[in-house]
Amino acid sequence: MKEMLIDVSRCKFQAAKYLNTNGGINKRESQNGIHKRSLYEHNGVAVCSQNRALIIASVVLSILFLSSLIIAYVGPQNDCPCIGEQPVFLQDENLNGAQRPVIPIATNGEVFPWNNVRLPSFAHPTRYVINIHPNLTTLDVKGQVSIDFHVEKDFNYIVFHSKNLSITEKTLIDRKNHNTKIQVVKMLEYSAGQQVYIEFKENLRKKTNYTLILRYHTRLNQDMEGFYLSSYTTREGKKKYLATTHFEPTYARSAFPCFDEPQFKAKFKMSIFRDRFHISLFNMPITSTDDVGFYMGTGLLRDDFQESVEMSSYLVAFVVCDYQSITDVTSKGISVSVYAPVDLLPQAKFALNISIHMMDFYEEFFGVPYPLPKQDLIAIPDFGTGAMENWGLITYRETSILYDEQETSASGHNWVAVVVAHELAHQWFGNQTVKIPLGLSCSGKARTVTVKGPRGTLKRDFKHLAIDIHMVNKR
Repeated sequence: MKEMLIDVSRCKFQAAKYLNTNGGINKRESQNGIHKRSLYEHNGVAVCSQNRALIIASVVLSILFLSSLIIAYVGPQNDCPCIGEQPVFLQDENLNGAQRPVIPIATNGEVFPWNNVRLPSFAHPTRYVINIHPNLTTLDVKGQVSIDFHVEKDFNYIVFHSKNLSITEKTLIDRKNHNTKIQVVKMLEYSAGQQVYIEFKENLRKKTNYTLILRYHTRLNQDMEGFYLSSYTTREGKKKYLATTHFEPTYARSAFPCFDEPQFKAKFKMSIFRDRFHISLFNMPITSTDDVGFYMGTGLLRDDFQESVEMSSYLVAFVVCDYQSITDVTSKGISVSVYAPVDLLPQAKFALNISIHMMDFYEEFFGVPYPLPKQDLIAIPDFGTGAMENWGLITYRETSILYDEQETSASGHNWVAVVVAHELAHQWFGNQTVKIPLGLSCSGKARTVTVKGPRGTLKRDFKHLAIDIHMVNKR
């Protein structure tokens, strides 16, 4: 407060100085009467004739009427951007800074009917059922996704996201009409917009639920986004591989077809096929593991996971690896586990301890119970950011979660505590609130909580982590 008062006084002083030196009132002008109010303000009343008043009123009303017409007919059309109209150029970070063309062209050379970077709002998903099989040797990925969605208007098409996915089969089922199949007329892909358009023979009825079943295949990439390949080296010098995900902000579309915008929240049911020497992780706990070697090849297992709560697609996460874990339980019975390569597992103890303390603290601080049955934290060797707050399965860069008492510096020790606290905080005030895009921008993180952090280097250098530093020190 004292600093604020000083700043205000300083501003007042500068303003007074400006008036006296830069075109302000000087003594000579004041004495000559140039700045006397009597010369510029009159006590008389402005008078206007009746005819002139009518003309002015008519002009004003005409302007208001024309403005209303312009707003009514030129306003944005969210659900039907017609190709024949001149579109507004839109910027999208996934287009590498390029502007969307006036007429989008599908991969087969046809005009892509949907000309908007945003998906139509008349259809929204309610549930995904995903089956996925990543082969860590060939890097091939085979998958099937069933998308339950609800329709708000009568339309004969839908548009969703897909990036570098080869969709091989497509089926639409009318759940209300005895699971009747609806014929697909055409499917178009617009690579630049990462969108797929599917047109049907008949209209989808409003207030009705449908299921779209898509089979597809793709490959694990090494770009540290979407569903990608990572690796680490053991003490014996052997290289091990794992498949992991990073979907924020819009990379879920490269792992499975989806409505990849944050306002389209849905539940997710996941099944992952893996080798016997691997484990698989998802946002939710495993419910069962079945041997599917008879159907899909020797040694394959399928892990089925509990259905998730409603969440945005960018919060979905899954990993296939050969890690091991250490586990503890919070005071409310929530299982917390930290996963890492077996050689590095002793360095995960500090992260586990602080996770237990922070989970208990946040439940008390926010007054909201943690909504999931478990919380996993995993160290990823190749990770583009410090960490990612996937709900129930937080992924971390190794330096942001592993702590070696013999080698890690004091600042590194503090850094692990702060980053772990930061990502756990998002399980409350980031993941449980939807991010509504305004235009083409949306809030990247929850910014509704402001807590003053402690003094010192961390506050100065990492201002965005002030709340987490405060939480750690409170413990």
